Amino acid sequence: MAAGIQIGAAFFGSLGFALLFNLERRHLFWAALGGAVAWAVYLQIGYAVPRIGIQSFGAALFLGLYSEILARMAAAPATTFLVVGFIPLIPGFSLYHTTVSLVAGQFSRAGRFGVETVTIAGALAAGIVVSMILCQMILQSARLIGKRAKNK
Repeated sequence: MAAGIQIGAAFFGSLGFALLFNLERRHLFWAALGGAVAWAVYLQIGYAVPRIGIQSFGAALFLGLYSEILARMAAAPATTFLVVGFIPLIPGFSLYHTTVSLVAGQFSRAGRFGVETVTIAGALAAGIVVSMILCQMILQSARLIGKRAKNK
């Protein structure tokens, strides 16, 4: 039940940012769906491997692939779907607690939350990079196969 509420909140949170960013009406649902499904992937990975870095990497990898595929289907930039889909994955909780702990002078606690924030951010970046590389490899392979089939 709680996971369903979280996924719904991720959808509507992403939709709100899609509206804020003035996305074209035809992209709104798909961009928000990307955020919701990325959050669902994050939660599912968390059940199997409760490591926040791995969860963030997996969700970002999925979101990157989703954005690239949707971009080609909708003839739109991948960032249209990527930026909106990232909204639920942003490490706001740990960043907030890092800042509050620093202001309160609780440096040990700030360090723990700071490491968590950097871990999440790095995993998100790595997931996107890997998804972009995978998409390029798949596209190049498809072009090569198409060329070879054409030459026969």
